[in-house]
Amino acid sequence: MDRANFALAEGAQRRGYAVHLVAHRVDQNLASRGGVTVHQVPKTLNSYFIGGLALNRAGRRLALKLKSRSCRVVVNGGNCNWPDTNWVHYVHASWKSVSANFLKNLTFKFRHRHNLNIERSALRNAALVIANSKRTKSDLVEGGLANEARIRCIYYGIDAAVFKPASTAEKAAAREALALPSNRPVLLFVGALGDRRKGLDVAIEAWQQLKPEGWDALLLVIGTGREVTRSQVEIERLGLSASIKFAGFRSDVPRLLAACDGMLAPTRYEAYGLAVHEALCCGLPTFVTDNAGVAERFPESLRHFLLDSPPNANDLAEKLRTWRKNPKRSLESFEQLGCSLRARTWDCMAEEILKLMEENPA
Repeated sequence: MDRANFALAEGAQRRGYAVHLVAHRVDQNLASRGGVTVHQVPKTLNSYFIGGLALNRAGRRLALKLKSRSCRVVVNGGNCNWPDTNWVHYVHASWKSVSANFLKNLTFKFRHRHNLNIERSALRNAALVIANSKRTKSDLVEGGLANEARIRCIYYGIDAAVFKPASTAEKAAAREALALPSNRPVLLFVGALGDRRKGLDVAIEAWQQLKPEGWDALLLVIGTGREVTRSQVEIERLGLSASIKFAGFRSDVPRLLAACDGMLAPTRYEAYGLAVHEALCCGLPTFVTDNAGVAERFPESLRHFLLDSPPNANDLAEKLRTWRKNPKRSLESFEQLGCSLRARTWDCMAEEILKLMEENPA
């Protein structure tokens, strides 16, 4: 979401628009550009809930102030209620976090109800709704959140110079730098681990099933959140510590992708899935749930890599077995898909959104 918003703001600035950004933080590379004005909103107590309320107020106040200048306003979901363009990256109505802890569960329920209310109100007020996938568009229509006639689907772009297939030498260098073994396959898992939405528990169960068969692949887990500690305890209990490693939060995703042989994304809900998109652009075999937005980009020749929805360990384990028997079998198809995806850059996406807004006045 941050990367996509950056690309749109950058595209608008390059086209000569005066760009105003209302956010908790803005990349300095963008903030320092001519024609860009940052209206920073504090995230009080580091709370997304409290900060979100302030973001909504600040956005509405600025939009009202600039209204006389014929400005256009882009918001994301329920983060600001303004009747112009709403670019939806995530539909709160499609996923509800659940915790085994009673107090945390009460907190989750309260936040979920709040997010549903502001999401519903903002989307119903929007003149134009942009969905990041057909899956997101379907969720909006079926949930009664937006009229289908007002929704346009626009896929994300990519930085083609960064996310591309690694050469043999680049892969070896990346593995050495990350202290990864050179004699066994490495699969990557990337995702926030605040709850079980990303499906790490499914991957762990699949690894448990494969262990007695001499499964030699290493799973490298990137992400932070409440599920990390629970997952580490479970991995230790199952004797999987040698085959599942945690690397916490990382900012060097391109190098991680260069070092790995594939990606796992057994997600329970994914409006799109930018991390998967990046892996595909690198030509990596990728296992992702079939109802994730990014799964729409898979050609028929690679549909057998898509996981059942909801994801389950039996299905994932079977697909991993098949892949491991002949890991090179589908590489050419993944490389072709990656080449196709890299042709659509972030600039292409931004141009498409700006053109759509110009053709659809608020």
